[in-house]
Amino acid sequence: MLKASLLLIGSELFDLQEKESNGKIVLDFLKKRNFDVANLQIIEDNIETIKVAFENALKTSDIVIASGGMGPTGDDLTREGFSKAIKRDLVLDNKWLKEIEKKFNKWGRKINDFDKKMAFLPKECKIIPNKYGLAGGVYLKEKGKNAFLLPGVPVEFRDMFDNFVSKQIDKNFKCKKKIELKITLAAIRESAIQQYLKKFDKRKEVRYSILPHFGVVDLKILFKDEKIKTRTEDEIRKKFKKNIVSMEGSSIVEEIKKLLNKNRFFLSVAESLTGGNISKKIVSLSGASDFFKGAVTAYSNEAKTEILGVPEDYIKKYGAVSEKVALAMARGARARFLSQCAIATTGIAGPTGGNRKKPVGLVYIAVSKPNEERVFKYIFPLSREGVIEITSNYALFHLLALLKNEN
Repeated sequence: MLKASLLLIGSELFDLQEKESNGKIVLDFLKKRNFDVANLQIIEDNIETIKVAFENALKTSDIVIASGGMGPTGDDLTREGFSKAIKRDLVLDNKWLKEIEKKFNKWGRKINDFDKKMAFLPKECKIIPNKYGLAGGVYLKEKGKNAFLLPGVPVEFRDMFDNFVSKQIDKNFKCKKKIELKITLAAIRESAIQQYLKKFDKRKEVRYSILPHFGVVDLKILFKDEKIKTRTEDEIRKKFKKNIVSMEGSSIVEEIKKLLNKNRFFLSVAESLTGGNISKKIVSLSGASDFFKGAVTAYSNEAKTEILGVPEDYIKKYGAVSEKVALAMARGARARFLSQCAIATTGIAGPTGGNRKKPVGLVYIAVSKPNEERVFKYIFPLSREGVIEITSNYALFHLLALLKNEN
């Protein structure tokens, strides 16, 4: 089996608050091509540490991919560490330097010696063009080994990986892609999925992973046999029909977008306890403006009545956290934004505010479309953040089910 090393370079990555997304892109790509990722490291900005990491990776792996440390500042040391590891001097790539100068001229700025650093690379290596930034990547192909050094800025990394690195790997290694199922499910317990999958536990030709996230479960199954995949896919469609979001691994919002666009419907949202979290999930998807009209965070009772038109009598008689109010909020959102569909949420996220009749974690979710509306009641025994997140996911899933005409 071919082996790969992934080096994530940057002292800031040791801060657990710092998000790192480049590694996931690489790991997903390599796993689909049956690479054994034998070495995954986070490395501090230190030339000697970087040098040793590259030396070890090149000894043990067919492919080495590094992210980060390619900029112009004093702590960007990936080029220097790599050049020491392969015992080659850094040289200026005049062609890439001209590209950097062009970008600076376009911005009305002058290039300095620090900026020129981004056009250097070890001898006999090639520059990987950077469409969105200044730092050129570095590519080495030698003795059956491939090494790729890319900047850590996610948009730059993604473009360079997709348009150069992935193509070189597929060209040079003729990898056989894995047979894979990526399924998104919702409103289901992880244990229910595990109960079905346990039959694969002792079978080496099938591997799976389950990633739950507050009411949404991402399921990935890898097969060695296409027939087993087809049979498993059919079984899952039948067994989990009401919980399937996508058999291609798409998100709930992506699937909602498809159905709203197909029906030429628009969506609006009225949020109370979720406080804009549903809207955030929607607008995080590119193309949301094609179907999303807008949202109201009606947290107070006054906002519910004055902005969404919820009758004051409903709040006095049933309380703000009730089926009647949730439905009225959804109707109010549709009326205010002139949308065909709506989502509304109201509830008690906690940790305070609950009582015996209406405990912390009680939520009502309303979803509506032309000629049909539904309300769902749940009690989620979770933290405040957990209640907000799971309510948001369930609300989106219930809208998707409504659009599919499923219960």
